[in-house]
Amino acid sequence: MISRFPFLTAILAVLLAVSCGEKEPAFVSRTVDLTVTVSADKSSPVPGAEVTIDYEQRRTDQDGKCVFESLLVGRHSITVKAYDYEDYTESFVVAEGMTGFPVNLSALPPYLEADSSPIHTKSLRGTNEIRISSNTDWTVVSDSPEMSFNVTSGHGSGSVRCTWSFQQDSTGLDYKEAFFSIRSARDTLDFSVRVAMPIFISRVEGVANNYVENPDGSDMGIIRFSRKVKDVEVRYPVEAEVTLVDDHTVSFPVPGSNLCRDFLKISVKANSANGDGVVCETDNLSIPFYDQRAIFDGTCMGFFISQDQKTLWLSTGAPDKIREIDAKSFEVLKEIDVDFHPGPLSLNPHNGLLYVIDEYRLTDDPPVLVKSIHVVNPENGKEVKTISFGDQSASPYKVVFADNGMGAVWVVNEYGNDKRILLIDSRDEDKLITHKYFERDFDIEFEDAGHNIKDITLDNTGTRFIALVDNSYKFFVLDSDGVGGHHFKMPNRATEDGFGGSLFIHKQHFEKPLLYLVMPYSQALYDMITNSYSDPFTGIPSWNAIGDFCYGAPFGEDICTYLLFKDNFLLVLDHTAKKITYSGDVAVSYLEDLIAFHEGDRVLFYENMVDKTYFTALNTSRFW
Repeated sequence: MISRFPFLTAILAVLLAVSCGEKEPAFVSRTVDLTVTVSADKSSPVPGAEVTIDYEQRRTDQDGKCVFESLLVGRHSITVKAYDYEDYTESFVVAEGMTGFPVNLSALPPYLEADSSPIHTKSLRGTNEIRISSNTDWTVVSDSPEMSFNVTSGHGSGSVRCTWSFQQDSTGLDYKEAFFSIRSARDTLDFSVRVAMPIFISRVEGVANNYVENPDGSDMGIIRFSRKVKDVEVRYPVEAEVTLVDDHTVSFPVPGSNLCRDFLKISVKANSANGDGVVCETDNLSIPFYDQRAIFDGTCMGFFISQDQKTLWLSTGAPDKIREIDAKSFEVLKEIDVDFHPGPLSLNPHNGLLYVIDEYRLTDDPPVLVKSIHVVNPENGKEVKTISFGDQSASPYKVVFADNGMGAVWVVNEYGNDKRILLIDSRDEDKLITHKYFERDFDIEFEDAGHNIKDITLDNTGTRFIALVDNSYKFFVLDSDGVGGHHFKMPNRATEDGFGGSLFIHKQHFEKPLLYLVMPYSQALYDMITNSYSDPFTGIPSWNAIGDFCYGAPFGEDICTYLLFKDNFLLVLDHTAKKITYSGDVAVSYLEDLIAFHEGDRVLFYENMVDKTYFTALNTSRFW
């Protein structure tokens, strides 16, 4: 009998089949694990090759192998790429039981290519980048000292960044050339840089009696040119009498000058001595009586100069910034914005962090002004921590660090009558402690000296702190381990009225464990090895002044002293000959300090103006 309801009949059949345990046949997937072996010349494995089967990607190991798991049986496409080899692409069939698939790569033929042509430029200082394509080792070779490269060798694609800096010399040439090559085992690519050499004024200075002896005692202006010149004219506004010092340099008298100040504006005309018709003309040229000047926004609250005298760390207020400055070029290397008022600062050589005294911080309870130290990471400009001196009843005014991480902080209490030293141990979470040398029993002359400190500095070995006692001839030389030390007193070579004066210079020798001490009526050289002092210097004027030392040049092992007096008068003293080698006015308005560089060829004046900080550098070799 045929049912009139075929759909219901089909459902009943399925239910009966399930109830009787019948199952539909399952689909069986056939896969294999396939190992791809990549080699060159059918023998050498190629590690790091990029192998792609369909859309899956692997890289070969050191044996040139990689494994593709559960690869379906059937047709696939494979692509293999490797550095220095031609790409390999093929369609292949994976069969049941297949376990491996070998790939043999063909090496690319050696080549060396560059995208730049010979370089022609008018810039005396320039940079060019040349992109290299190669599959072999290559190197950069230069016979020109004017050239430098940040890549000298490589393999494969890359770039060479070459720079040049042609210095003006006495050759008098119209142009300069530099040469370099990029070479591989097979090819050589030669390049040249050609720079035209115009006449320009390479240096102008106004220096007292420099280069040319002037009988009438007037100061001399000096102009140097980049090429050999003749028929030089100088006007200011009348025409000056010009003397040819050498092929590139002329001098001329100028009436009166102050060091560190622009004297006047002049106009200059010069002809090339090569007979090529090239002329140099300029108007309103300034004759400076200094070598360099830099002006930074903000009032300087403190600065720190590195021991090698290459870097200045400068803190300024309004705006509140910490700047790292190249001490030679005055270029700002780094600038850090801070959310406090930065004051005196020091770089800790132990942990590489800046310790910056906060000039003004208002506490809530009680509401008094105190000072704290902010520890700043100079790499990222972030503040690491704050060290408070509130419960020490002292405000920090200066901090210096020894190489071992122990620092000395000169602190003053709120009444200004307790000026002492605390140690700060950066190896122990910047713990504040008292130097144990001050816990000993002193004779009556030094009984209260530890609470009457005028200044604190560090010796050149990084192992001792030197403390100067206020308004006296007393010194402490403290070991940076916080335990040992020495103390001594200079002899008082007072005048007949019995007044000995206050010390205004004390500085450590850059290379030797010697401490130089200068007072109006006493000078001493303290040997920190033997803990003894002598008095080899005489002739220091008995004037109230600030100053600095330089070492070595030009008097060999002896020192010369730069003293800047309150009426802005500069003296250069030769201790060997016991005479003043130079004296003159210095046009500075708000002098804060004076830095004499180790080589003795440079003095740096530091001035504080309203919202401005001035640094003025003077080439002192002119005074010898």
